[in-house]
Amino acid sequence: MKKVCPATLVICMLIPVFISAAHAQSPQETLKQYISALQSNPNDSALREKIIRHVQTMRPAPMIPEEARRHYVMAKTLFDGAKKVEDFNDPITEFRGALLVAPWWAEANRDLGLALETAQRYDEAITYIRLYIVTSPGNERARAAQDEIYKIEAKKRLADKAASDKIAEQQQKRKQEEKARLESVEGTWCEFFWGACHPESAGLMKIQQQGGGWTIVFPNWKAMYAFDIRQTGPSISFTRTVRGSDPGLNTDYLNLTLSADGTRLRGTIRSISISGNRPQWVTEGSEYVRQ
Repeated sequence: MKKVCPATLVICMLIPVFISAAHAQSPQETLKQYISALQSNPNDSALREKIIRHVQTMRPAPMIPEEARRHYVMAKTLFDGAKKVEDFNDPITEFRGALLVAPWWAEANRDLGLALETAQRYDEAITYIRLYIVTSPGNERARAAQDEIYKIEAKKRLADKAASDKIAEQQQKRKQEEKARLESVEGTWCEFFWGACHPESAGLMKIQQQGGGWTIVFPNWKAMYAFDIRQTGPSISFTRTVRGSDPGLNTDYLNLTLSADGTRLRGTIRSISISGNRPQWVTEGSEYVRQ
């Protein structure tokens, strides 16, 4: 059996180590990959924290790129000039630009959090101030940042309550408006017979209050008009006829009363009916459905 030289054996054992070392990434290359991934998914706060912790292991620490500084200085300038809540959108955009290039930058994370707080975007603000704490800014600054988070949580609670109260107020207002609507004969009505609503021709009727009086129009039959309109509480009566026709044969007298639930007008219609070539007055039931 052929003997193997000890030196050759050592070299063979070290070859995999050399290959592994050759393929291992440098911390700078790893950081570059992390930042590329973050730029594809800017809202990944877990990845942001991972980048911060990775940078903390790098010796020397990476420099802040010039592009990040440009975004940061612009953000600070825009922040100082902002007056209204919506004015803070521009500095927020610039702070985000800085943190897409240098996500480990402590001051940029802190200042973005403060800008988001001022813009009343409280959940986002807390995210970035927590990232600022991860950068290990020192005990005193970390303490102040954590206290700021507590303030933001209180502001969020107040804002949520104000929003809830506003929604409740709007709902109450809509209920009152709906109640007032259902208690009035004013509105658009559709004639109901044979088990269905019939909006065609004179079947659609719009009752409106104008000043101290009332108007009634029939949107699908412009020639028909109403007059002598009298409204008393939940009841309305009026006369209607067709322009250019024989009023003796084309005049109706309606008396309608609002239903208890406000969805129907019910009553009678008195009109001319021609039976056996002899016109005669007939009174029939009449019903309209609120639209």
